Amino acid sequence: MLLFLPVVVLVFTLAALGASNLQRRFRSSWLLALAGASLAWVSLLFLRLQLPLKLSFPAWWAGEGLEYSATFVLDSLSWPLAFAVSSLLVASLLGQVREAVTASWVTWAPGLTITSAGLLAALSGDLLTFLFTWTLVDVLATALQLSRLPRPEGRQLVLRRITILLLGSSFLLAAWMFSFYGQEFTAILIFISGSLRLGLWGPLPSRKESASLESDWPPIMLLVPWAASLALLVRADPIAEPARSALMLLAFLPAAYAAITWLLTTDKDPSFQWELGQASLVAAAVLAGQGQAALAFSLLLLLGRGLLPLAQYSQRFRFLLAGFGIVLLSGLPFTAGYWGTAIYANWASPLVFAFLPIQAALLAGWFARALRDPAAPLPPEPWMRTIQWLGYATLPIALFFFGLGLLPSLAPEDPALAWWPAAATLAGAAFFYLVFRSGKSQLHPRAQFAFDLVFSLRWIHLLMASLMRGLSWSLNFLSSLFEGPAGVLWALLFIAFLLSLASQYGLGS
Repeated sequence: MLLFLPVVVLVFTLAALGASNLQRRFRSSWLLALAGASLAWVSLLFLRLQLPLKLSFPAWWAGEGLEYSATFVLDSLSWPLAFAVSSLLVASLLGQVREAVTASWVTWAPGLTITSAGLLAALSGDLLTFLFTWTLVDVLATALQLSRLPRPEGRQLVLRRITILLLGSSFLLAAWMFSFYGQEFTAILIFISGSLRLGLWGPLPSRKESASLESDWPPIMLLVPWAASLALLVRADPIAEPARSALMLLAFLPAAYAAITWLLTTDKDPSFQWELGQASLVAAAVLAGQGQAALAFSLLLLLGRGLLPLAQYSQRFRFLLAGFGIVLLSGLPFTAGYWGTAIYANWASPLVFAFLPIQAALLAGWFARALRDPAAPLPPEPWMRTIQWLGYATLPIALFFFGLGLLPSLAPEDPALAWWPAAATLAGAAFFYLVFRSGKSQLHPRAQFAFDLVFSLRWIHLLMASLMRGLSWSLNFLSSLFEGPAGVLWALLFIAFLLSLASQYGLGS
């Protein structure tokens, strides 16, 4: 049970928070939650010394051919994702020090709950275990989000999002059920499942909806479901041609949408595009068969945006810290994104080079945001400012030490692997920043409409909506025929038509 030590610590902390509510005037709920999160964070570091660990539950039997053993594993792929999720929780609690005295224990319970489920998902080792842990994460995240969103448009977006998550889970279930068809078919279903859950092919929220979500949802609730999907994708098998090129082209469209939108948005616009762009890079690495590259981009997805406050609140050293951040995210040797450049050095399809300017545009947008003033000032109390600074520094420190050897699987083995893609990414980021950020660059309204329609894949949803309307019209037409005056004759004619088709194609005559 050593593998579940961080989860047990978080669950115990959650129970202690609930028990503390029975006492009147208990004002240390934030301190208790932070202590539990920090202990879980340290326990993951302790488990790092025990790699690899693997645990299987005893098999349960529910009928003929339905025997299953849940598998959880802590290795070079699952541990960094679990550690990133735990670091997000610690940074989130430290960043909420303003509410340390006034907020009740209910304020800290959602973060502990969703992180516990996210750790289970990150440690999953097989398809059905992923399915069960995904369901747990989805149920908890949806319930917590609905409870925190008073506005109906926000709740509609959550319900629309849960349908995409359920669709992704159904593809994962299909991959488990039809695994006997071959590894290639299973890999395609797994990739579609993870891509749907990451939002690559789902309906993207509008700017108004995203602004509502950004203000109402804690970051931990947004990123833990992403981490649960990333844990499966980094383990996915490569996909052969021609399916690889077709799926990579579909992944490129939302990547371009996210990168350009991230680059052109203003100060108050939502920032979900960073996660979407990095998720597209993860998808490209998975399609190219580069699991280590997918893991590197996954860490940048989860931890990259957490570097922004450290530069924004440092007015004296803002440019220096912003430059340090863009170097840390570029993929140079001795950084956590080092292995991300493997998709360009060991490319399996020429389409992967289309993601190089996408990565450069994301870095340019990140650098532009790092140079802006923060949305809220630091707290006036000195002790609160100190703790909040620790929260802002937690994620950069984790990302920094990932590249320096905290994760041996990402340690640089061949420095020549990373130099030219990383240098090209930095040069492209400088070009995009100088061109698009020197003035107020905006697309023409018609170009913006066409851009949103094509690159955000809205045409897929419009096509599906048209097909559903056509199917509904056909069913209504048949219903009107069968319920009309000659309904019996039409029914007999339809049955005869079906029997004729069965006799011609089903019986081979």
